[in-house]
Amino acid sequence: MSEAEHKGLPKALAEAQSARTSEKRLSALAKEYPHHHELLTKIAAHTNTPLKTLLSIAPAIPKQVLAHPAIGLASLGGPEAFAKFPVPAVIAFLVHGAPPELSAWARDPSIRRTGEIRGAFRIALDVREGRAGREANGPPLLLLAEALSPAEPPAPELFAELGSFFHAHYVHTSREKLAELLQRALTTSDHWEILEVLRGLAKQPRLSETQLQAILKRYLGSPGERRLFLDVESCARAVEIVLSHPAWPLASTLNLLDLDPTAGEARDAVVRAAIRVAARSGQLAPAIRSGLVRRELTARMAIASLEDLMAEESQLLAADADYRVREQIANRATTAPEELERLVMDAVARVAIAALQNPGCPTSAVISAMSHPRRAVRRAAVAITSPELLARAEPALLSESDGLCRLAAASRKDTPPTLLAKLAKDRSPTVRRAVAKNRATPEAALALLANDESPRVLDGLTKRPR
Repeated sequence: MSEAEHKGLPKALAEAQSARTSEKRLSALAKEYPHHHELLTKIAAHTNTPLKTLLSIAPAIPKQVLAHPAIGLASLGGPEAFAKFPVPAVIAFLVHGAPPELSAWARDPSIRRTGEIRGAFRIALDVREGRAGREANGPPLLLLAEALSPAEPPAPELFAELGSFFHAHYVHTSREKLAELLQRALTTSDHWEILEVLRGLAKQPRLSETQLQAILKRYLGSPGERRLFLDVESCARAVEIVLSHPAWPLASTLNLLDLDPTAGEARDAVVRAAIRVAARSGQLAPAIRSGLVRRELTARMAIASLEDLMAEESQLLAADADYRVREQIANRATTAPEELERLVMDAVARVAIAALQNPGCPTSAVISAMSHPRRAVRRAAVAITSPELLARAEPALLSESDGLCRLAAASRKDTPPTLLAKLAKDRSPTVRRAVAKNRATPEAALALLANDESPRVLDGLTKRPR
């Protein structure tokens, strides 16, 4: 809790207890203090609290929310009302004592929910009835763990048989159980269990730095070991969770920036994650960033993805030797117009198209792109151009060598009639045929095309929509 939130808490508690507090204010308090049990309890007991707010705080205090009259009234609405309940709220209710109507609805195999959600509902009911077993596995257990983590835990024995996947993601799992799960994940050969259990464990607030180091070491693997991740970015996201853990020292994150460059993809993932975590914490000093911008591709791509990219960094990376870095800059909403002007004429089509499609791309750059050497870029430029800009780009269109942009303009329903009239005289019969078929073509141009020497153009006139 921030200092400002802490100072405002006494007033918030008083408001939550006052009969005069409005629905809107109660909802705002629930969003402002989502983890304060005492305040949420007062909000759940308030007669003015709207159903939507009650359902949003249900995972944290399900028993108190269930006691609110609004839940009973909603239950009278039957399946239509239950279908609008958020999944975490339903799961929390099922475990902590749902109304019979809700339990019956959750058991109905015909409810319009995904298999994962129906599976989570079934396991929640089994937990409530003391019948949950180890055969339950996979994504439904993740839904269950996430929905039940905010609340005070019910009797531990209810979850005893749910297996490693649930306990790895359930925030109330004991330290002893977490250590057991980690040891198993580090020694098993089951690829799926290693990956999913470690991902859950890395988010556990009770883990120590030593345990986090063990997870990171397993993520990186050893020579000859089967890879855990399909690509570098997937590994980087998993590593980022470890490095963002409160028990992981920032100094250790900065040290990871100097890993041996020969360590391969795993090293790339660690560097990428370390840069993002250090930047978010505000500890990636300008001197360090300046060096990273000039380092290997992984570091440059990681810097290019930062939200707080500085102007000088953006300018340097926009001229990077690797097209993937330039493409990242072209896709950024904060990239300067003058950089987009240059990127629009990039030799790599995907970089130029990314710059074209950037909302900040200036109109002059779009017109310039119509004379780009790559056909795909010219086609993209015409596709995103407004009718007004098409008229302004007329000189570039009419001087084009292979007619690709002229054909695209001739086929558009919103091309200005004046431009269509000029395209009706185009040297390419394919362009003239497109003009002949265009409903927006003016009558004078159609009369000219009626005397065209090309049979294809005359055929286009017969196929023109009336």
